[in-house]
Amino acid sequence: MRCVDLAGYVASSLVFMTFYMRGMIPLRLVALCSNVAFMVYGGALHLLPIVILHGALIPVNICRLFAACRVEGVNLPVVPPPQEGAARSLGKGLSCSRSIQFAMNFLASVTVHIQRAAVKLR
Repeated sequence: MRCVDLAGYVASSLVFMTFYMRGMIPLRLVALCSNVAFMVYGGALHLLPIVILHGALIPVNICRLFAACRVEGVNLPVVPPPQEGAARSLGKGLSCSRSIQFAMNFLASVTVHIQRAAVKLR
């Protein structure tokens, strides 16, 4: 089995796991992992629609994760406080625009790693 196939099976298994999640926070964390796994899979096989879809889902899942943390009273100490004039606040020290900015930086980093992995697999 190739590494690419393994990434696809892992990504599919993670999506399957989300259907058994009872809590919103574990669901969003597993969904984020599946997004990254699908981006690795799609990037390695040059499946642009899969990369675009899961790249677009990362900021959505991050925003929903932060909102769920706010509702459940979970503090996320790794996120710095928002700047003045930030978009709608999602909780203590967190805003949607800030989480989208974080997601875009994360996505850019993941894209670089996917490209490097794809070159190694050729």
